[in-house]
Amino acid sequence: MPEDYIINRRRHELNGALDWKNTYKKLTRSEKNTFINLISNNKVVKEDIKKVSSNKMKRLLSHYIEFNKSIIY
Repeated sequence: MPEDYIINRRRHELNGALDWKNTYKKLTRSEKNTFINLISNNKVVKEDIKKVSSNKMKRLLSHYIEFNKSIIY
């Protein structure tokens, strides 16, 4: 789950975290392993979404992309 969803659970409860959780539950074991490998370095980029064929994984990865867009450096 994106770090901000975890840290700010109440704020994201109805605005992303629930969708993430429900989608993650639908992944197969193989998809979960692939997904975990993709997010393990905590830097998800659009190219990662293009690498996967599963729509469920694309949906999950998009949560990380949207979160990264909101970070201001």
